[in-house]
Amino acid sequence: MQDKPLECAYASSGNSSYYRCLQDWARMTVCCLFLGMSAGEGAIAELGPGFVTLDLTGSGRWDSNPFVNSQQDFEDFIITSSGRVTYQQNKGIIHLNANAGVSFNQYIERDDLSHWDPSLSMSVSGPHKDASSTMDFEFAAGWQTGTSANYEVSNRTRSESVNMNGSVGLQVSDKSGLGLGMTYGDTDYESESYAASTDYSGSLSYNLAISPKLNFQTTGRYRVIEYDIADLESTTGSVGVVGSISPKLTGSAAIGLSKANTTSKAILFYQLDLSWAVDEKRALSITGSRDYSPSAYQTDSIRSSIGLALSQRLTESISFSVNSSMGSNEWQGLFDRTDEYIQAGINLALKIGKHSRAGLGLDWMDRSSDSGFADYDRIQISVSGGTRF
Repeated sequence: MQDKPLECAYASSGNSSYYRCLQDWARMTVCCLFLGMSAGEGAIAELGPGFVTLDLTGSGRWDSNPFVNSQQDFEDFIITSSGRVTYQQNKGIIHLNANAGVSFNQYIERDDLSHWDPSLSMSVSGPHKDASSTMDFEFAAGWQTGTSANYEVSNRTRSESVNMNGSVGLQVSDKSGLGLGMTYGDTDYESESYAASTDYSGSLSYNLAISPKLNFQTTGRYRVIEYDIADLESTTGSVGVVGSISPKLTGSAAIGLSKANTTSKAILFYQLDLSWAVDEKRALSITGSRDYSPSAYQTDSIRSSIGLALSQRLTESISFSVNSSMGSNEWQGLFDRTDEYIQAGINLALKIGKHSRAGLGLDWMDRSSDSGFADYDRIQISVSGGTRF
């Protein structure tokens, strides 16, 4: 049964409600920031070898196109309040992180769109501080229910998802090692108009140290995306590097080919995540990917993206960043469609005391598509504040 949205106290009392809701949100945010500035060590309790923290955030966002399509001439202001409790244990051989959070999104004009988004997640890794170990592992799992803008269907969709991923590294010699990896994802939409999917994969990689801080890596992956009517199975092979390419350039880059059972042609596969420390105050990063992805329409879906971001620390407490990206979504099989987009954003971040922060953001996207319904632009302007206890 769908929860009834929590209404702002003034949601139906005319235009004055718009400003009164903003005033309530502003008071709450300022109160959180003040309490955060007064907080001590940033932990509300110690629990065994770890500690518990509480994060409270609030944001106001104007969205020119909440439904991400060209047919609905509608804009709104959304107030988001979020809370998250986190347990961290970073001592000893095994490290543990677990958190539970919830956010509430209040739409001023369309209160029927307001929604709660709960989430749970955990991660465990090890062994740490054990130089004699020839094996290490990581595992993470998460659950969430949320409503978001879905660019594939050009509408807002509500879904429930479960995600897991894990890896095991084995040292074979002083300069080489093996890696085993797995991923699992399950997405179920509230609307029967969109298809649920289960996405899982297994991979095997070989790592060879080509310098003290840089590894050459070759990886093979088998992946299955399950739908009600058919499954997409793909096999991917790639080569790349992981680590410090130079004293200021770090990250990972991989390129290869991926072949699916639904077509006779292989597609280009790549993953890119590099960061360059220009100097003490500036950093440049580049990210990108191209791979198959689950589709709400149960058809072959290929997503490609490349992005560039520059961050600049202006003072000890103020930082500024700009970012831009471009990419495409290609659907083949049940129907053929290609979307292309370009995006740009600007963000200003302010650190307040030890545990509080505030920010301003502007994001713009222009999307062109074979389908006129998905041919549109979108602008979002946001202000936010948060604190940790």
